Amino acid sequence: MPQSIPIHPPTPADLAFRFTPGRLSLNLVATIGERGHRDIERLLSPDDFARWCVEAGLMSKTPDVTPEVLKSVKTLREALYQTTQALRCHHVPNPVDIETINAWAARLPVVPQLSPDGREVLWTEDCSVDAALALIARDAIDLFSNSWVERIKACANPECAMLFLDTSRPGQRRWCAMSGNGCGNRAKKTALRQRQRKAAGLK
Repeated sequence: MPQSIPIHPPTPADLAFRFTPGRLSLNLVATIGERGHRDIERLLSPDDFARWCVEAGLMSKTPDVTPEVLKSVKTLREALYQTTQALRCHHVPNPVDIETINAWAARLPVVPQLSPDGREVLWTEDCSVDAALALIARDAIDLFSNSWVERIKACANPECAMLFLDTSRPGQRRWCAMSGNGCGNRAKKTALRQRQRKAAGLK
């Protein structure tokens, strides 16, 4: 029998949240990494989503999240992913996914407030997880219903495939991120090493 290729367990770096997709709704989709390859689940516990809310800038302190709420979060996340993929392929989305997104969008969202210096967005302290999910669903509706949907792409690294919004002027962005440990930066370094080896006459 053919031997399967071992899949290494995720590292702490693998489990770190990604906020490079460029839209709030796509940031939630990115809480599963390497879809179709390793399917890295980054929301392993209710506390993980509570932390995500803070890191996403939706809340200033971690909210209470129950296992039932986390299940709802993952249902919305999957509806967002499946709808995004359908629209990217010019297919009609699953009605159940649309119903899920619309149901969350119908709830009261997180309320933004302007900071005293007029330069930052603050969020109401008493906002709930439901309000955060409502804002995420409304962001998705805004994204899907205008021309930006044509700019949603998947990272060119097939092992990553992170969905992101290409806001570059030429619309030719290929990678999830060009900085840090992003796929674009790694690809650039790999290409540089290959050119250096070729110049040195090495294979």
